[in-house]
Amino acid sequence: MQKRITKLIAVAAMSLSVLTELALAGPLLEATKNGKPIRLGYMIAQPTSFTSQSGEPDGMINVFAINVLKKMGHSDVEGAVMDWGGLIPALQANRIDIISAGMYITKERCSSVQFSDPMLVLPDVLIVPKGNPKKLYNYQDVAMTGAVLAEPAGYAPIETAKRYGVSVENIMILPGNTQVLAALRSGRADAYATSLIEAEGLLKSSNETSMEITDPSKMPEDTKNWLALAFRKNDSDFVKAFNEAQKAYIADPKMMPDLAPYGHSKDMVPGTKTASALCQ
Repeated sequence: MQKRITKLIAVAAMSLSVLTELALAGPLLEATKNGKPIRLGYMIAQPTSFTSQSGEPDGMINVFAINVLKKMGHSDVEGAVMDWGGLIPALQANRIDIISAGMYITKERCSSVQFSDPMLVLPDVLIVPKGNPKKLYNYQDVAMTGAVLAEPAGYAPIETAKRYGVSVENIMILPGNTQVLAALRSGRADAYATSLIEAEGLLKSSNETSMEITDPSKMPEDTKNWLALAFRKNDSDFVKAFNEAQKAYIADPKMMPDLAPYGHSKDMVPGTKTASALCQ
């Protein structure tokens, strides 16, 4: 009788443990357990995120995310392309599972998504007309000259520009990179602030020869940007496992050869910064 009671208690404890695990599991972990693919959401922005000719997610950040997910045992991955401003709403509406578009960790975004620990650190630069006629090298120059800054909706440099004194009236908000370049070409805007790697990729992919990139060393030190993958707030369990796998991938000698074709360099390795510290 005693043995039977002990066995029943053990079975009940095991059942409770399984139920507790299921209750605590976030939607992404549950989806992968049920055999569903992981959906990456991104904007077309070479070389960080784009779609290959075969229709697969490609670019530095997509390749990074896919290789980290493989270390976790997840190989079924799909991509969804959308405008920058639609990424967080799509994540919150469960239309995608991870934002893999080179999103900067900012306090404002930390209230809407849960970031992985940083995967990259990048400086900001300005894209300006060839010859830099207004002599714009940083946000302070834009503010002092009253120049017009063009930015895709939701881009972090918008808030950085405001912090350095650029008036709201002089920030032109547009849907994406195509519209920003058009504004620069037409003279409706004077500069576009973005990361160095995105600026290089954008001018190369668009065969743009009428513009140039400013020297990143002219930007203030505190405008360095920490890039990460973004997840839903209730996917903490998955993010914790992702961070562990990401550490292993960053330490893996294979990472640099994997990402070098997209412009990755050792200067972009993020060090020991954590998302929780950057969200404070």
